[in-house]
Amino acid sequence: MDERDSQANEIVKRHVLLSTGAGLIPIPFVNLAGVMAVQMKMLSELSKNYGVDFSEHTGKSVVGSMLGGFLPLTTLGTAQGFLPMLPIIGGVVTIFALPLVSGAVTYAVGQVFTKHFASGGTLLDFDLSKAAGLFSSEYAKGTSDASSDESSKDETAPSKSAAPAKSKTTK
Repeated sequence: MDERDSQANEIVKRHVLLSTGAGLIPIPFVNLAGVMAVQMKMLSELSKNYGVDFSEHTGKSVVGSMLGGFLPLTTLGTAQGFLPMLPIIGGVVTIFALPLVSGAVTYAVGQVFTKHFASGGTLLDFDLSKAAGLFSSEYAKGTSDASSDESSKDETAPSKSAAPAKSKTTK
């Protein structure tokens, strides 16, 4: 792993934590806006790290298209708006689910763009159809790692997500 890849992993780890925090904002839709802002900042930093031109407009379009194909954001937004209204269980589910999903989605977005930029790609040549499978697998890793890390409270949890030992031995 070269220096740029190491820096990219640090950028992703930092933004996963910020995104998880944004998912804790108790105001519906404000937390989604916070997560999106964190993801745009992460994408900007990853672009700079790999020497790729960054446009916030293009970044929002590309990330929005990718997420729209994977997670129906309207469903997530509706669920986030109504879950807290359910007595007891709605609040509990919201408190744990939204930060987990926010962190896992940000992790997956970060991994997809790290790999894309590392291979010489730009925002303008991003191929959504090629990224879909990678996004799904990275999202699954992100949710799995976040769930196991939540129970262990290991402060190095994001580094396990960014460079899982299992995937290096299976390649």
